[in-house]
Amino acid sequence: MKFGKKGSQFWPADTFPFTIFFIFVSTISALFLVILFSNDASSQSIVNGNLESFNLAARFLSSQKCFSYEHNGIQSGYVIDSSKFAIDRFNDCYKVPEGKFPAFRIRLVSATGGIDSTIKTINWNDNRGHEQKNLPLDVIIYSNNMLHNGEMSIEIQNLQ
Repeated sequence: MKFGKKGSQFWPADTFPFTIFFIFVSTISALFLVILFSNDASSQSIVNGNLESFNLAARFLSSQKCFSYEHNGIQSGYVIDSSKFAIDRFNDCYKVPEGKFPAFRIRLVSATGGIDSTIKTINWNDNRGHEQKNLPLDVIIYSNNMLHNGEMSIEIQNLQ
């Protein structure tokens, strides 16, 4: 098959500068997008250093067996019933088996409700300090048939 004279035999050489320029611009654009999205994505995927302790601490705020307030069968997360905030309830909520498990000390404070109470697990060692202390969590405390603003701080020992 013969080609007509309209086609050029040197078409790659004619478009070579454009191809080099296109590859250069595409590479710079791709690198810019990768750097932009990698910084954003890495901040969203931070995993807590000790995930087991984090999950156990989250249980104290939302579990029906722990301290959460329940009204008419509806359980409220981040609402703490002050009557449930007792050592017996805490030991029932978080049973420490034989072996090395994290120890917790929880402090519940409310200036408007006049509450300042601290409870700890059986395996908490008073002679040592905490290994991790979470920032105080803003919670609502149900006490004397009223809701009060308060804070709950959780300290952890024996991290694995």
